[in-house]
Amino acid sequence: MDNYINESWETVLVPSSSPVVLFDPAKDRNMIMVYNPDWRNNALEYITTNTPGEIVLKATNNSNDKNGMGFNIILKIK
Repeated sequence: MDNYINESWETVLVPSSSPVVLFDPAKDRNMIMVYNPDWRNNALEYITTNTPGEIVLKATNNSNDKNGMGFNIILKIK
């Protein structure tokens, strides 16, 4: 007798060791929305790495107050 209610299965789309890139600064820098109330003490910059063609988003807060910095990234299917 088939009991479809208790059936489960798994479909592997990519290997578990494959990286899933949610934000790539080289391609997605126009997708970021920055909330920065204090541009004197907070900074967002794109810096290079040792890997050719790779850059990193660096967020820095040099303030001691509680007004932090935030950013949103719109994720979409690429």
